[in-house]
Amino acid sequence: MAKDIYASVASGGTKTFDQLLRAVGEGDLSGWDPVWVARLARVLALQPYETGLREFAFRALRLSIDLIPVTGVTMYLRKILFEMLFERKEDTAARSLLESDPQLADLYHGYLAADLLNPYRNGSMASFKEWLPSFNRPFTAEGLSSVEVRTDALTPFDGLQGGVELGSIDGPLVSVIVTTFNPDPDEIRSSVRSILHQTWRSVEVLLIDDCSREESIQVLEDLAAEDSRVRLIRLSVNGGTYRARNAGIAAATGKYLTGQDTDDWSHPERIQRQVEFLEANQEQIGVTITANRTDHNLVKVSLGNKPERRCEVSLMVRVDTAMAVGGYLPVRKAADSEFRERIEKWSGVTVQRLDEPLYVIRMSPGSLSRADFRPGWSHHARRGFWSSYKHWHANADPEDLVVNAESPPVSIPSMAPARIAGREWMETKEFDVCVVADWRGTTEDQRAALDELRAMCTSELSVAVLHIDTPWGRTGDTRALVSGVQELISRGRARRVYLDQEIDAGLVLIRDPATMDYAREMRGSITADALLVVASGDPACSTAHLRPYDARHAHRMAESIFGLVPRWIAPEGVDPTVLMDTLELPMDEAVYPVYVDAERYSRAPLRRRQGRPVVGRVAQNELEDWPCRKDLPTVYPASEAIDLRVLGDARGAVRAMGKRRLPAEWLQYKTGDIAPDTFWRTVDAMMLFDQNLVERGLERSVLEALASGVPVVTDHRRGRLYGDAVVATDPSEALEVLLGLMAEPADLERLRAVGKRLIRNHADPQRLRTFIERRVRAARAGAERDA
Repeated sequence: MAKDIYASVASGGTKTFDQLLRAVGEGDLSGWDPVWVARLARVLALQPYETGLREFAFRALRLSIDLIPVTGVTMYLRKILFEMLFERKEDTAARSLLESDPQLADLYHGYLAADLLNPYRNGSMASFKEWLPSFNRPFTAEGLSSVEVRTDALTPFDGLQGGVELGSIDGPLVSVIVTTFNPDPDEIRSSVRSILHQTWRSVEVLLIDDCSREESIQVLEDLAAEDSRVRLIRLSVNGGTYRARNAGIAAATGKYLTGQDTDDWSHPERIQRQVEFLEANQEQIGVTITANRTDHNLVKVSLGNKPERRCEVSLMVRVDTAMAVGGYLPVRKAADSEFRERIEKWSGVTVQRLDEPLYVIRMSPGSLSRADFRPGWSHHARRGFWSSYKHWHANADPEDLVVNAESPPVSIPSMAPARIAGREWMETKEFDVCVVADWRGTTEDQRAALDELRAMCTSELSVAVLHIDTPWGRTGDTRALVSGVQELISRGRARRVYLDQEIDAGLVLIRDPATMDYAREMRGSITADALLVVASGDPACSTAHLRPYDARHAHRMAESIFGLVPRWIAPEGVDPTVLMDTLELPMDEAVYPVYVDAERYSRAPLRRRQGRPVVGRVAQNELEDWPCRKDLPTVYPASEAIDLRVLGDARGAVRAMGKRRLPAEWLQYKTGDIAPDTFWRTVDAMMLFDQNLVERGLERSVLEALASGVPVVTDHRRGRLYGDAVVATDPSEALEVLLGLMAEPADLERLRAVGKRLIRNHADPQRLRTFIERRVRAARAGAERDA
């Protein structure tokens, strides 16, 4: 599905991905937008599940790169081509690309050219003298001393060493925590010695062993014996990195505290630079540094990855600060950023980052976190943890951000999934209902799903939330769930679950079928007694680009993922027989109750009571969301007649009018700019006319307007659906009808009263709760009979 979307955009909506395959095979991109072709190729190149299309991605990139503008905006596309050439060892072509593209060649101190010279990659030391200065350029460009590489080390990474006088500077003691579990002897020696061989002499290395095997202890004891500044602390129970770090915090005797991972390396000037910054800036709460990423051969090029990043483990704070906030959350992984951000929220001071690359990260294939990250992707458990702790930080008072390392005041199962929290925090495995949607945004369908979720969570039902990305409705950071959903999860009213989690649900309710279109083809670990899909949107629409999802593909994917044949259910206002005949999918005889939390829309209006009327409507980026070119200026004039405000995306109107931009008289609020309940409080009336001819059922935006006491002027099709709750008219008379209505206060009040009566039929949460409870009981009973 995503491949066809890219292909459609790249061809102006005229061609498919199969046609692009043929075009690339023939070496002719005539009629295709090369930038979008390159974007698709990049996505496919980075997909571990599309390895069969890797050769297509490479050929598409080679064809399209020659056709796209050489600008900073397209740099990432040219970089991915170099990385693919590098990966394939086509070094001559890679060098040629750099020679023709000075901007790419200069990227991050010329690291791409440096890696082409790397003798350890090439298997010949002939280029060593030429390579080493180019490898050192990130250091020397920031005023740092060059490093050397011992040729007798087991790996080039373990051969890293500084080239300056060591231990020459005294000052406040720095406690460096190094946690370890069954370490590789060469890696741990390299890591610890990089701290001992610093220009800053006053360090203590707290080597916290997290209950390693006895055969792994000797190297740790040897390190403690060779330098009195190393203190080995052995823990009797394995609790994970962050509990071990908390033990290090408790044992620290220095003024400052920082960390070091067992397989990484610190530049000799690292501790000195960090301490000097904090000593010179007493108001600062902490400081991190920049890290370079390399493999064991000191190669930085990695498909889709940047060569440098913020180094979270390097955070240096005062020991008193670390103790004051209670240390790290006692989870198994992913708590570095949370610790830094919690210190920032607790103190109200931002932790600073030094640009100097004072740390080198070893990109080891077997590292604890490696499986959780790919370019542009992080494991859903990481994203869930991020969303949860962000919500906690944003809503807690500073004193509530202080944790107890053994029993934190926040609920670990709610805060972090088992993949993050660890086995000791076992989660609930049985739920009555699991609701599936893209929970990141505030589109009409997402607002409806959130209202329904809140209603379910006020019942005796045990509720799980499954999030799956779609391209359609995200707002803000792609990792964060919308605050209303995250609030329910954080308060323990609902539990976030994941496809690879072993849980059982009485009913899996796919509230957003588009999630099935974009889910990875896999057999999930969630079992269910019944699988129900709400036919939201307009799945029977004959126009492909207007359908929010491919219903038949979504059906197949749902069956594949959950191992059950799903039944589809039509929302109130939609004739299920029409969907059954059109989609030819198993349809439920019942209808899905439409629910709107009317209380949220019942606050006093913010509307002005004088001057031209403020008219509101909701739209997506679709041409058909608006009247035809002949009727549009009549209904929505760009004049002083009305003040038009659009919630969502009004670009469809621009295309309908044949113009290049929105009229200056219109005001557009993009999704996320303003809360929908606030939006409706600012308008006097809703006018809703479009080119859609298919019955779409009760529409969320109309229900929200009516719940807010906003009169609705619309077409005859909707008039038949909503009855006297709206004013139905022809587009040619819409503006005249609206102005006449606004001039008659008595008619307005009568209309509002009828609208409120209609809303009351859909504002009782018990209707929805009863529906779900009955379906759950029926599903459980059916499963028992089958058993």
